[in-house]
Amino acid sequence: MLLRKNGRFLILSSLFTTTLLSPLTTTIASINQYDWGEGIVNFSHSTLLNNQQGEHNHWRAIARVSVSGGMTCTGTFIDTGNDSGPAYVITNGHCTGVWNENEFQVNEEASGSVIFNYFIDTKEQQQSYTAKTIKWATMRGHDLAIIELAATVGELKQAGITPMKLATEILPENNDILIIGAPTDGVPYDQSYMRIAACIQESTHDVIEAHWNWFSAQRNKCHDIKGGSSGSPVINRYTNEVVGVLNTTTTGSSEYAVCFNGAPCELSENGVEKQKDSNYAFPVTQLNSCFVNGVFDLNASSCTLDKGKGVTLDYRYGDAKPELDDQGIAHYPSWETTVKGHDYYRYKVTSSHVACQDLYDYSGVISTALQPVIQDTLGTQEGYRFLCVIGGDNPEYSENWQSPQYATMAHKKLDSTPPTVKPPLHISPGEDSVFVQLGYLPPEISLFKVKQGKPDSTDCENPEGYRIPFWTNFFFKREELPQVLCVIAADQAGNESTPWRFDIK
Repeated sequence: MLLRKNGRFLILSSLFTTTLLSPLTTTIASINQYDWGEGIVNFSHSTLLNNQQGEHNHWRAIARVSVSGGMTCTGTFIDTGNDSGPAYVITNGHCTGVWNENEFQVNEEASGSVIFNYFIDTKEQQQSYTAKTIKWATMRGHDLAIIELAATVGELKQAGITPMKLATEILPENNDILIIGAPTDGVPYDQSYMRIAACIQESTHDVIEAHWNWFSAQRNKCHDIKGGSSGSPVINRYTNEVVGVLNTTTTGSSEYAVCFNGAPCELSENGVEKQKDSNYAFPVTQLNSCFVNGVFDLNASSCTLDKGKGVTLDYRYGDAKPELDDQGIAHYPSWETTVKGHDYYRYKVTSSHVACQDLYDYSGVISTALQPVIQDTLGTQEGYRFLCVIGGDNPEYSENWQSPQYATMAHKKLDSTPPTVKPPLHISPGEDSVFVQLGYLPPEISLFKVKQGKPDSTDCENPEGYRIPFWTNFFFKREELPQVLCVIAADQAGNESTPWRFDIK
């Protein structure tokens, strides 16, 4: 039984059940715990929030974040315990314009706005503050950012914006969570305001997406997570504390996109696995120790965040395949990666993402001046391989070096398997012509070779005459039909399919 009290619900029973997409999920709650989710059912569609009467002032600190060079995202004003200290908002690194997998922003001047009270019925009462400094932002290991505003905590409080507390302990799986954010993609423009979704905190995984490498991301399956939801707070449903920052989702991605942009996948001993309709978020408990007397201090002895002072890598991202010479001997691709930023480095190539954090099996110390390029092969086994590099300015490895815990990383996939999926073809008949469009399915179908002609004189199996088209749109005049369109599809590694034949009539 749920009892509404002061805009929330008081759980009177000790057993509260909700129906999941598959099995029944049971949530245990102690007596006298408030349900900040107000009775919303786990895994139901998200709901727009109102605040005209102040009924959701406890989420007024969740904001629309728009920083120059970044993306339109969601962020949260956090409680640092010092009203006279600067006001800080946490969000994703990619929301501030960090894109490189090993890039950092530390104490960089910012421009842009952070808008509070961003509810659908408070459009005239929104409160906008200027983003002053990107105190710390990265995509290495985690996708997190801390933005300092041009205002103090006390000034925001006086304006009725109450900061949210960060959890001091990581929320274990099988606990109820809420996600509140303002998505911009896939929702009508006039409904792109704060909305709430509820679900269960699931297991923790190391994750890769495109060229990014992330550790300890917590999975959930809350609904309606879309572009603009990035940076949304993951909230403990019964304490209203922020336990995580939402980062990415597989929702809406093609079944052929695995570990690709917008299609993250989990790493395990058995390889990679993409979970359907799953979101990932990073815990935020580690941020607490970096605020000293209410001021963010990356160099504080208590702060364990990556300081961002490691080596940098210059390499070509993307899948690769072995090449056969005239004798049919396979030559496997190499990393061809240039190391910069420190006088010396150590490295290793591994099939284990987490192995980068262990000093075991790293090479001896190498001079960057004498050997700036890592030329090891990716190996001979298909699958993902990881390059882990740490650097320092002393010829002997010491604690002053970059820690393996924060190794600079790169990954590549060795792929020698040609695509077997048929390229999507969209045909739109017109009065005088037929419009044909080939569709991509990256990374499985990333490139085309084509040729066309009359059915009786065009042999798709003959390799002669194929070309890489500048456009994948084709117009056929009615009087020229029938025609044949021959297509060879290639994946991101360059493996080519057998020819596909399309009859255009």
